[in-house]
Amino acid sequence: MELGLAYKELLSPTHRRALADAADILIDTTLDDLAATNDPTWSNDRWLIGTMLPPRYQLHYDALFAKQFFLCLTTVIWKLGQPEPMRPSCVAEELAAHVLIEEARELLEQGGLEAEFGEFEDRFFEDLDFVYLYDDAYDGIEQTDIAEQMGITYLAFADWFKRFGPPDGSGYTEVHPYAVAVGEPEGDSSA
Repeated sequence: MELGLAYKELLSPTHRRALADAADILIDTTLDDLAATNDPTWSNDRWLIGTMLPPRYQLHYDALFAKQFFLCLTTVIWKLGQPEPMRPSCVAEELAAHVLIEEARELLEQGGLEAEFGEFEDRFFEDLDFVYLYDDAYDGIEQTDIAEQMGITYLAFADWFKRFGPPDGSGYTEVHPYAVAVGEPEGDSSA
């Protein structure tokens, strides 16, 4: 599997290989973690990716969320395998890409290589607003006037799986339909 095809000018072969290796690790461990969700003793702290997501929302990372987030991870991996650039379509996909990049960074550093994803991240992400979710100093920023002025949206947990942009004419791909159902009452198709 080769990832980062559309970003060859920004990602060295070593970095593209690290992304592919990180994808293998995250897919394999998540499949194992998801298989364990049928166990009544399963908890979100036993889910590798759950430990890599914003800690302040850890109580929300239940088995259903883990399954839906996994789809975002696989969607991001698929997007990175395409010959044309495709950006994340929602905060959950941005977080999945961030987790993937962090795992690739760790692999490179373990191999004694300097990890440099800055230019790639600048091109792949429209913005890095999702990083605010990792800093408790910004808890609730999405509800402030400054966030509205700065265009910071979709950071509320209930909005993580909502597609960016207006319903019609957006340049973003649709979010996987199984993932979109997070937090919606059954039968609600208004998202």
